Amino acid sequence: MITVTKEIRFEAAHRLRFHKGACRNIHGHSYLLRVTVSAMPKSKHPDPNMVIDFGVLKKVMLAVTHGEEFGDLPPIQSWDHSVILHEDDYLAAVLRVATADQGEPINIVRLTREPTVENMVEIFAGLFDRLLAPLGVEIEKVGLWETATSYAVWDRMEPT
Repeated sequence: MITVTKEIRFEAAHRLRFHKGACRNIHGHSYLLRVTVSAMPKSKHPDPNMVIDFGVLKKVMLAVTHGEEFGDLPPIQSWDHSVILHEDDYLAAVLRVATADQGEPINIVRLTREPTVENMVEIFAGLFDRLLAPLGVEIEKVGLWETATSYAVWDRMEPT
């Protein structure tokens, strides 16, 4: 099997509500997102010599992280330059009120799970799968680095 990988970066802040250490506070990261894909059997890609065009993969990744459009799907909310919080975090409401008089509201991504790198990489894998499966492409791995030395990887592990 041949796989191809694309990387992009985005900036975001988050906090872990119940963490005992410094990550309980709002803090930011320069995230690195790496996606590895393979072609499904009878791929719909127009060029049988490619798994996927890197430009198409980049567009999908930007649609997910930067809220850009992809195909006829509505844009996904931008994670880039956002504050990522659990949907029950009271700080989401505080930030909205505190910035309401500044015109456009602050960009808050609300998750149903704590915004750990482990949970976020799993969410990204699901979003990429939803966008790439119709193109005949299968997600193999998604890695999300929040620092140069700290990351989580979602890996498609087929049962043997």
